[in-house]
Amino acid sequence: MTENKGEVGSYLKRIGQIPLLKPDEEIELGKQVKRMMTCWEKK
Repeated sequence: MTENKGEVGSYLKRIGQIPLLKPDEEIELGKQVKRMMTCWEKK
């Protein structure tokens, strides 16, 4: 169990170093995902 806590802590530390998306970037990414999903549904 202690080993899992160490892995989770390591993961949280790593992802904490990645900058978050800005609001406009998040909106654009959502639009891109929606377009991709529409393309996949047409197949």
